Formats: sequence, structure tokens, C-alpha cells
Amino acid sequence: VMDSTGRDYVSQGRLPEAVRLLQDAAEAGRVHLGSQDSTTRRCIVHLAEAHGRMTAEGDGKVPDAKTIAIIEQAIEILEESIGHDETDTISLKYYLAVAYARLDGRFRESEALQNQVLSWCRRQLGNRTVTANLMIRNLVLMYRQLGRMDKAREIENEFGRIRRSIS
Repeated sequence: VMDSTGRDYVSQGRLPEAVRLLQDAAEAGRVHLGSQDSTTRRCIVHLAEAHGRMTAEGDGKVPDAKTIAIIEQAIEILEESIGHDETDTISLKYYLAVAYARLDGRFRESEALQNQVLSWCRRQLGNRTVTANLMIRNLVLMYRQLGRMDKAREIENEFGRIRRSIS
């Protein structure tokens, strides 16, 4: 019930409340069912999704180490259970990329994840999707933060070509 209500809160944008409930659900799962139980693992993934949304949609707050660890654990769970190239896994990789980008010294890891996500978007969704466009914009921002203006311009030019080819 906590997990389900937490997910409802996520869909309503009530992220801090969702995180509290989903943390309780994941902890209850660990205590009563064990860390390898499928229900516990599902609760951890839902918690990671809520943390990811808070990180990506939040006010630029730097995530803490616990948040990073939860998202990383959820990615491992999804890669083991559904695969590395599935939508849910890719979404969490995007959230982790955003979290890494907000931490000092983790831009390279963020860039690598952003590239994986962008590549997936191009393969699965095509360049016209909002998701792919968001990834492109985030890569440009990332390269600017890294001081790699040449790479930022290269991606911006590609984005411009994509836009022109759609019209």
C-alpha cells in the first residue's frame, strides 16, 4: 500500500511525500521480505524513480550520496531483470546522469550516461521526440559545464539539422 500510494504521489507531483512513503516501503520490504525479494526490488526501483524526478525536476539541489546509491542500485536491479536497453532502465540512467552532473567531479560519468541515453533515444524513438530533444539539450549544457564549447556547438548544430529535417 505504501508503494502504491507513493507512486500515486509521484504522478501527482508530490515528490517529497512520495519519497518518504517509498523509503518506508523499500525498508519494510528489506526487513520483512529480504533485499532480493521481487517486491522489495520493485519498491527500490520506484524509490529511485521518485528521487530521480526530484533531482531532474528540482531546483538544482545537489543530490546526496544516499540518493545516488539508490538510483545506481535500481539501475542494477533493472539491468538484471529487464535488461540494459529498456525504457525504465534508460529513464533511471537519465536521472543518474543528471544527479552526476550536479556533483563536483562526476561530469565525465554523467556525459557517458547522457550519451547512452541519447543513443537509445535515437534508436528507439527517433530524433523528433521530446525525450530525444531533451537529451540533446542536456548534452549541450553538460559540454558547456565541462568547458567543451566545441562539442556543445557540434551537438547544437546536429540538433539544428534534426529540426530542419523534420520541417
